[in-house]
Amino acid sequence: DGAWPAGTVAYGSAYSGIDVAAAVIHDMSDGDWSYQFASEPMPCRRRVLESAWGDFGLAAERIYHDARATDARREAPVDVFVVTPVCQPFSKRNHTPDLETQARALADAHAALDYVRLARPRIVIVENASAPALVGHMDTIVLGIPDYTWSSAIIDPRDLGGFAARTRCYWVGVAHRRSQ
Repeated sequence: DGAWPAGTVAYGSAYSGIDVAAAVIHDMSDGDWSYQFASEPMPCRRRVLESAWGDFGLAAERIYHDARATDARREAPVDVFVVTPVCQPFSKRNHTPDLETQARALADAHAALDYVRLARPRIVIVENASAPALVGHMDTIVLGIPDYTWSSAIIDPRDLGGFAARTRCYWVGVAHRRSQ
């Protein structure tokens, strides 16, 4: 619907690990993109992010430890923002789900989306586990962000020729255009 940005795509991410999504952005933009900032709590992943994406603009000082930190939440707007909140408390592999841990993970996901509420990136992609206990809550969180049109899909990589049995839910938000 014309939501994909024309020209150089400015990109940011939160909790996306080594950031496979950045490779997709690279491909979709024909290499015409810049990695503006990231948030990743694990030091080894921060080093990998800088090594992998430094040539595309990602600098060590803009790889934040926490997406909820003030500096991360106040980053300049980007065209595409991808966030992958913690999913382990909802994972099928977590054989002893703990409601308190799940509640903390949801609160952290809500706080990590403060950047979206403040900077209003053009396109937002949220990726997480497809557990029913999580999907309903994430629906509520993303639908609570005003001035975005949201859609969601549950995708099993095996349905697309992948080998991993890791069904995920994706929420995609497109910011409403503001009249000038």
